[in-house]
Parts: sequence; C-alpha cells; structure tokens
Amino acid sequence: MNIQPTSALDMEKRIGMTSGLISLEGNQIHFEVAGQGLPIIFLHDGIADSRSFDNQFKFFAEKYTVIRYDRHGYGLSEPPSVAYSEVNTLKSLFDQLGLETAILIGGSAGGRLALNFAITHPTCVTALVLAGPAVSGLGFTDHMLNRGWRNEWGDSIPEFIDFWVNDPWIIAEENTEARSRLRQILESSNQNLMNFPIEVIDDVEALPRLSEINVPTLIILGESDIADNHAHAGVIQVSVKDSKRKVIPHAAHLVFMEQPEKFNEIVKEFLDGQFQYS
Repeated sequence: MNIQPTSALDMEKRIGMTSGLISLEGNQIHFEVAGQGLPIIFLHDGIADSRSFDNQFKFFAEKYTVIRYDRHGYGLSEPPSVAYSEVNTLKSLFDQLGLETAILIGGSAGGRLALNFAITHPTCVTALVLAGPAVSGLGFTDHMLNRGWRNEWGDSIPEFIDFWVNDPWIIAEENTEARSRLRQILESSNQNLMNFPIEVIDDVEALPRLSEINVPTLIILGESDIADNHAHAGVIQVSVKDSKRKVIPHAAHLVFMEQPEKFNEIVKEFLDGQFQYS
C-alpha cells in the first residue's frame, strides 16, 4: 500500500491553520498537527482527551506528520450539536486535511474507533497501533463494568474524577506521575466525563469482521490492565492476520501515559520495520 509523506506546512496551506476548531460532519472538533513525514493520527480513549498522547505527539513529530483531535465534547472540542458517526467524523478529517492514508494509533475507545475505521475504510489505513483496545460487538463482564467494585462512583464531577484517577486498572498504583496528569486533564476538562443528549450513530460491529483487516497491527497492553481488556486484545490477535501483541510491565490501561518511553520505543521499532523512507 502506498502512503505519501506530508507535513504540517502542507496542511496549513490547505486549510489555513495547524490547530484549532474545524467543522467535521456538522460539529466543531479541535485538532492539532505538527512535524513532517508519513501521517500518524492519534485517537484518544474515552476518559481523557488528546493530551493523553502529549509524549507521543512530541516524540513522533521528529520523523512523522502527527495529527490528534479531541472527539466530540472532549478537551477543546465543542459538545456535539448534531448526530454523528465517529467513523464518518474521522473520514471527514482525512478529507479536509488531504490525507489518502494514515497510520492510526488508538488507545482504548480510540483503538475501537481505529478498528471500526480500518474495516469501513480499508484503503485509508496503512498500519494500526492499538493500546488496550476495545472491540465493538464484544461484550464486557460485570467485573469490568463495575471496575471490580473497588470504589464508589459518586454523584458529582469531582467524585467521578476521584473514581477514575484512583482506579488501579486505569493507571497502575505505582504510577503517581501519570495519575497526577490524568487528574489535571480531567479537572481542566471535566466535560470529558459528561454525556450529551445527541445521537451517536453506530458505525460497525467489528467482532465478526476483524479478519478483514489486512494491515500491520500492533497491540500493546499494560500488564495491570483489567482482564476484559486483555481478552479483547486476544480476540484481535487471533483474528487479525500476523498481528503482534506486547505487554508492558508496571502499567495498566493508559500505558502510553504510564510508560511513555517504553511505549514509544516499541511503536518506533514496529513502524521502522514497516516503513522505510528518507
């Protein structure tokens, strides 16, 4: 598959900016682009926002064109005002930035979106890196949904923040710096934990179609992630041809925040093995 290098400068010439709000499928989405080279799009999880990839965004901008955006109602994006599809929104971003293909790096729900997008638009994806990914169409246990009954959910935003920040399967207990950073992100953008009364259109049920994915795929998990996420990763590994799985010690679900240097090293080695260009 052919993948063409691009740059933040190319995109600035095309749309007049390298960061800010952009209209995608009728909603206002905040995006950012930097660097030059083959394009990578980062897809964040369902708790934090695109800032969770701060370390990766800076690291990979040295060799790649890196793109990230806050999904609807997260971070600096505005709450959705019209019904939307996550897959269609991502495709609209491709179109507006002039991208034909890209590498997708997704964490958790961002990994689920990456899988759905790769199934729906197979010619747009050249490689997948999935960190603690979920598979649409594959369920979760009560243990997962109730987070092991370890903490009380609470009724207020501060209590929700405490719940997630102190969840040992989200961030391993020893990773105090990552836990502090997650708290900063959620306290500055507590809309990340809100639900909005706008229809989210189901994109695709990936479970029966995972075998259709035919691009280099790397799955990364923290060893302390909850069991359901390891199970979802296993289903991906046995379904996607020649996919590989790496487990990083001293990390849980947000492995890219908890062990960023190790995560970057593994991803760099994977991408260097797939794409050779000057």
